[in-house]
Amino acid sequence: MVQPCISHFPLICRFCLMKTSKSDDLRKISDVPSIDIFRVLTGIENNDDLPQKICIVCIQTFQSFSTFVETSKQNIERLKTLCEKVNNDENQCEEFENETLIPKNNSKPRTLTCKNCKAVFDNKSEIKLHSAQCVKCTPIDYKCLECNKVFKKLPRLKVHERSHTQEAPYKCTQCDKTFRFQQNLKRHLLIHRGVKKFKCEECGKTFSRLHVLNDHKNIHTGHNPYICNYCGKGFKRYANHFIHVHRHKLLNGEIKDTEDQKLYLQIQCKICKKIFASRGGLENHLILHQKEPKEKRFLCTYCGKGFNTNSQLVSHRRTHTDQRPFECCLCEKKFKQKSAYNNHQLMHTGEKSHQCTICQRLFGQSAHLKVHMRVHSGEKPFNCSFCEKKFALRSNLKVHTRTHTGEKPYVCPLCDKSYYDSTGLKKHMKTHNSKEASNSDVK
Repeated sequence: MVQPCISHFPLICRFCLMKTSKSDDLRKISDVPSIDIFRVLTGIENNDDLPQKICIVCIQTFQSFSTFVETSKQNIERLKTLCEKVNNDENQCEEFENETLIPKNNSKPRTLTCKNCKAVFDNKSEIKLHSAQCVKCTPIDYKCLECNKVFKKLPRLKVHERSHTQEAPYKCTQCDKTFRFQQNLKRHLLIHRGVKKFKCEECGKTFSRLHVLNDHKNIHTGHNPYICNYCGKGFKRYANHFIHVHRHKLLNGEIKDTEDQKLYLQIQCKICKKIFASRGGLENHLILHQKEPKEKRFLCTYCGKGFNTNSQLVSHRRTHTDQRPFECCLCEKKFKQKSAYNNHQLMHTGEKSHQCTICQRLFGQSAHLKVHMRVHSGEKPFNCSFCEKKFALRSNLKVHTRTHTGEKPYVCPLCDKSYYDSTGLKKHMKTHNSKEASNSDVK
């Protein structure tokens, strides 16, 4: 005799034994009208102590079979009627040969079919529930081997993998620029057609993307809406804020410093391994590696010098106009270049985050550390074109070259004596100071 087990299996389908986590996914067997056909055909009763629940998949199966039985009954009755008419009047045979026996129904209910088991469902929610519960019909998950991210569709995984491989299969036929995604190429092509729908009302500059225009407006308003939660620094552009916060997380150990993350957030040159914050910066840098550099399209109207990018030209123009847009908020000193401004800020903060791995000496700038490392390596990359003497610093080579050319730009304002470098002039000035001091003592 079967022992009562309803309490032991409250969330299981009696017919397919599928287990679910929610009671709403099951129905009472007594609420399914089509179950009577199953009882008649099999002789199996359900008034016992076994589980009394049925899943949606089994309900659909019973309903399909029930529909088949009812349709068969109706068609048999219709066929009987037609046969009786033909037997009574043979002239109607020709008429019924051309007549469809199945009544036309132009209002068929829209159904959804499972691609795997061919079960039919009335709506998306039912087929979605079926896919989640049926082991055979559960969609395959496609997992990224690099970051373990899971995708339901293989094409989505293939597109995602480009963020790791940096593959850019979509190429612009007009400028050879490449893109990882097709929609980015389509957006880029609008630039060649001169289509830039979003215009700045302040300066008239146009943009192909709305969020770029919104970030641009912050330049006019001075607003920094993107605030770093770690140090409070504000940014006008979200992209700069995103990379800045990521670096905080790396330093704090919140995320692992993997090669993949470097490639995703900071683009790396495959030739010299230099890292850039944007793809545009990398593209400008790659021009330096070309054996036959492209024509420099951006020309200075003051001296005619050419540049690869507009930003380089804008920076160069300041040498002619003496414009100094970068002002120190602590001492009000102004600078032409942002790099000079950033280096100046280190004087106020005293920050020295670049350390020599050999002697542990600290430096405020990576460039200074790079020069310092030549002390340990003995590297002297700057050669004199007159005597082939080598120097570790470009400035030392410049001073040395003056010994060959005779140039002495540092002139004493008191006696017009000149020197090769500022050090020689300073030493000379001390002689004037000592003379003045001795004369005052005599008086």
